[in-house]
Amino acid sequence: MKASKAIPIAIIPLIVISFGLYIVSNALVAVGLYFTTMIIVAILQKDKSYIKAIISGWKWKEGIIFSIISSLAGISLFFIWPYLHKEGVDATQMLKNFQLESWQLIVFAIYLIFINPITEEVFWRYILTTNTKADYIIDAIFASYHLLVLHFFLNTLGIVLAYIALFVASIIWRLIKTKFNGLSVPIITHFLADTGIILFVLYIYR
Repeated sequence: MKASKAIPIAIIPLIVISFGLYIVSNALVAVGLYFTTMIIVAILQKDKSYIKAIISGWKWKEGIIFSIISSLAGISLFFIWPYLHKEGVDATQMLKNFQLESWQLIVFAIYLIFINPITEEVFWRYILTTNTKADYIIDAIFASYHLLVLHFFLNTLGIVLAYIALFVASIIWRLIKTKFNGLSVPIITHFLADTGIILFVLYIYR
């Protein structure tokens, strides 16, 4: 996709997520709009090769190595969280403010673990790839949309580290997709990273 088209499309998630979080104050609405955006963009693509890419490109050696690294994302939070979380924030109340209680929280967790890794990798790493330096701008936007949520829970150090980690992860996932000609490794490692983080959140705020 041309950069002139990819960058504006990449900004849409920032808009719809902001609407869901700050206007409607409903995390599921934000996620729903984000998911809908990615699906519509995918459907409108004349080239549907991203469907095959979902199950292509798996390399056992590299896949296992990156999977181990991704699994450490959630585990590491148990050790570094005391230095990253924002003092005085009632996270349980914050989740209630965004209407994430009981079944809503379960639906949210299921989406992030099982659906989000696939849709995000197709959207951000496949469809929005321009094969130009503009890809770094798109990676930066990908990292930025997470901060719309994370700034409620993280202090300044946490926000900076989270942004760097997400930006680097996006670059690596894109490079892996290109090198292995498929999304299998990015999707599996994204799944493991999201799973670890969600399990940590559920443990902390149970």
